[in-house]
Amino acid sequence: MEVAVGRGWLVFGMLCAVGFCGSAAAQSVQGSLVTLVNSGRFQFNRLETQAAFANQAAYNALAPLCGGQGETGCSAEQFRVFDNVRELVETANELLGSGPTENSLGLDEEGLGFALRWTAAEEMAAQSSAGSEFANNQLTSLMSRMTALRYGARGFSIVNLPPGAKQNGVILANERSPHGGGASADDDSSSELGSRWGGFLDGSFGWGNRDPTDVEDAFDFDGMEWTFGVDYRFTPGLVIGAIAGRTQQEIDFDARRSVVDGGIDTDGYSLIVYGLHEWNGPYMSASIGWQKLSLDTTRRITYPSFNPDTDSTDVTARGSTDSTTFSMTFNSGWSMNWKALGFEPYMRAEYRDMTLDGFDENSIYNTGLLAGQPAGFDFTFGDQDIKSLDTALGFRVQYALTPSFGVVVPYLKAEAHWQMMDDPHTVDANYEGMGGATPAVQFDIVGDKSDNSFYVVAAGLSVVLKGGWQGFIQYQTVQSLDLLSNDVITGGVRSEF
Repeated sequence: MEVAVGRGWLVFGMLCAVGFCGSAAAQSVQGSLVTLVNSGRFQFNRLETQAAFANQAAYNALAPLCGGQGETGCSAEQFRVFDNVRELVETANELLGSGPTENSLGLDEEGLGFALRWTAAEEMAAQSSAGSEFANNQLTSLMSRMTALRYGARGFSIVNLPPGAKQNGVILANERSPHGGGASADDDSSSELGSRWGGFLDGSFGWGNRDPTDVEDAFDFDGMEWTFGVDYRFTPGLVIGAIAGRTQQEIDFDARRSVVDGGIDTDGYSLIVYGLHEWNGPYMSASIGWQKLSLDTTRRITYPSFNPDTDSTDVTARGSTDSTTFSMTFNSGWSMNWKALGFEPYMRAEYRDMTLDGFDENSIYNTGLLAGQPAGFDFTFGDQDIKSLDTALGFRVQYALTPSFGVVVPYLKAEAHWQMMDDPHTVDANYEGMGGATPAVQFDIVGDKSDNSFYVVAAGLSVVLKGGWQGFIQYQTVQSLDLLSNDVITGGVRSEF
């Protein structure tokens, strides 16, 4: 009796972890897959437990329509789904020693757990990573542009140098301002401003990987982003501008570390409007942004059968969807300098609201007599809405070098981040071929909770040349994330015109 109670609480805890703890629908699901999970004979993880309940619920909903000799109203799409889930249910029958086993896969508990994981759609949790990566890289370019505006060529210096500094025709803002605050000059005449228009082009390459958990897969990712922007200097301290971005990114699921295969390809663009105002040292900036991504997903579903009367499964499911992200940022800091050394403490807040549109997949067999035919493993996914509020405290240290060709500024910066909104999001999914049959439990996968805090460290080099041309390169890395690593190299050129 004590053992039974312990096992019951174990399964109850698993159900709570995957998001349907206490649900009347979950408690009403009966069948061999649920019985096997409840038995405690094998330690099924959270995703396998969720998949067991969802597949059993699909079987229970379709069996009256598609099972036996007297089935009525069972469409071809419904029967394909029923045939797939029946194999899993009868595999559990064989392991429990009761019920029909004609369509069993002949797997042991571990093999059935892997098959259950293949049928789930936890891969879709990675879609939000693609949108976040693009937004982060665009904001990296934006922050770099803000710094260049405050320490730019001609009207602004790229560095804080001693008053009167001038190198090879590059006139620095400090030449006009004893405070050395870049845009701190009080005279807003056009002769002091020089050209009011500025433009820039940045490119970045980012890469990283994610470690696996019970409910999310391991993957590697990389991508390129391009950012083009223009801005207008209304006064020495006020600048307003806009940037447009384009991205292409690829996520590859790591089959060596997770029961998974496939990937996500993304292509998108963004628009950000920003403003900057600064005084003799202190400054504030803000931005409003919008981005659109197209995501093409590929999921592989493959598991063996040791029953000569039941084929092994080798299926590919593909789907396409879009994401839209709205973002707002606010930054405030204070630039200070002593001779050629500059120091800048700052704080930042970023709000992001990402919506992933729901979509339907198509699945086909890869091999055998049915190659190229519909396979019944495709899912219908619901909308996802993911919100985040990231706050940061940071500082930047730089030093100005004045070789004969211009000004060279190496710099370091570091930031401590805190997430104010970090609730895990849910991927709502169900077999597309269910038709009017409604299962009691769906494949609703609750993602992992994001890290509450992490650190960002960056090192870079900026150059100002004669005529106002500027260039920069920066390497940035994210540290102290439990599961994710992320590195970005950004470079670009800027000029006033």
